[in-house]
Formats: sequence, C-alpha cells, structure tokens
Amino acid sequence: MTKDDLDILKVTKWECPSATGVPLITMPNVPTPLHGLPPRKIMGKTAWDRARKMCYFKANYKCEICGCDPAKGNLHAHELYTIDYLEGTSTFNRCIAICKEDHDFIHSGRLVTLFKEGNMLYQKKYVLRVVEKGFKLISDYNKAHPNEEPLRAFDTFLDYLRVPELAEEMEHLINKYDMKFYSSPKRPARWDKWRLVWNGKEYKTPYKDHKEWEEAMKDAAKNDVIRQAGGSNSGPFSGGVYDELRKLLEQSA
Repeated sequence: MTKDDLDILKVTKWECPSATGVPLITMPNVPTPLHGLPPRKIMGKTAWDRARKMCYFKANYKCEICGCDPAKGNLHAHELYTIDYLEGTSTFNRCIAICKEDHDFIHSGRLVTLFKEGNMLYQKKYVLRVVEKGFKLISDYNKAHPNEEPLRAFDTFLDYLRVPELAEEMEHLINKYDMKFYSSPKRPARWDKWRLVWNGKEYKTPYKDHKEWEEAMKDAAKNDVIRQAGGSNSGPFSGGVYDELRKLLEQSA
C-alpha cells in the first residue's frame, strides 16, 4: 500500500471544533516550531494544574472524545488549537479531558516513536489497539453523520506503514475502516514566522531552525528521564504513568 492508493486531502488549516466528541480526535500534531510553547509552560505549573483540574471537573471526569470513564488519575488534559499553516499561527482554544488511548491516538508521532524505541508500555498490541479504537471512532461517526464532510485521520499514521512490525496490521486497519486522511505541511520553510496565539497575545517560536529544535528535544528527553527517576510530576490528576514517561521527541508535524 502506498499513498497513491489512499484518499488524502491536503489542508492548510485545521479549525478547532466548538463541540466535544469524536471530531476532536482528528486534531493534527502541533507544528514542530511550537513544541516549546505549550500554554502549560506559559501560564506556569500552578495555573496549569488549576486549569486542568477544572477541565476534568467540567467533563464530569469522563473522556470528552469517546465518553469512557477512566479510573482516577488516568484522565489527561489535552490542549486544542486552531492551526493555520499559511499564516504560521497556532491559536490556543481550550483544553479538554480525554482518556490515555485517545490522547495517544492524537499524538500519533509520539506513539510510534515510543514503540520503535522499545518502551515497554508501548508494545505492538497496545499501539494497534489505540489505532484501531481511533479509526473505529472516526468510522462510526461518519456512518452516523452521512450528510457531513467525512472525518479523516492525519497522514502521520501512514508512517506506520514503513515500520516492518506494524505495516501489515496497519494496512488491514486502514482497509477495514475505509480510512481517509488529511495531509498538512510537515516543516515550515521559515521557522521565524511561527507563533502561538493565546488570549490575544503572540508568542514566537523559541527555535531558529530544525537543528536547534532537535537539540532542545534531546535535552528535554534527558530531563524527562531525570524526573521519572525522581518520581516527580505524579499526583491524582497527573495522568500517572503517561506523564512520567512522556517524551518530547515527537515526529515532526
């Protein structure tokens, strides 16, 4: 199976849906230049902890995508953006409460990276379960809304076809759910044009180019290992193991 065999729609903007539900699972990865500018970093730990706990409360501690009811400590806060690739802006909209599997589906680049690195919590069975759940949610939604433009997954999942251990099963899942895909620009020609927009204020990318980003991601990954060894960032609302093993070496978006 190649990209020529698939239905791929090129997009230059992803509009954040106003409602909760399955359409939120189609969000693309954050553009590479903005990996160092999450709102949680700008607002600070205290304000972020308050915001995410309020997010969980408002969602009645249920996943706002699939509706499941994770055990306490296993709910995650995910930041939503409207991303304009032509303007180079990622506008923070709000955060939502989601389960671990839906969060891993959205972070598709991170998911396959952890698998290839041999992370014991991201083995083949789990990765395929996450992908199939997401594909099924999208497929079921499309069947229930035949008069709407069909939802698609982002083409980061097509990278899985180049992973020998996953290729056969991924091709099967794509065919099983008749999955269609979005495609967006992968790397901007000009890093300095990218900015995060939040509360009407713009924050420029902290990286001048892809090489500087790579170095920053390596340092961040080392710090994650240190935090994991020290047992930090854990708590009743932290997402437990997910936060402890979080890595920032995501696939370029």
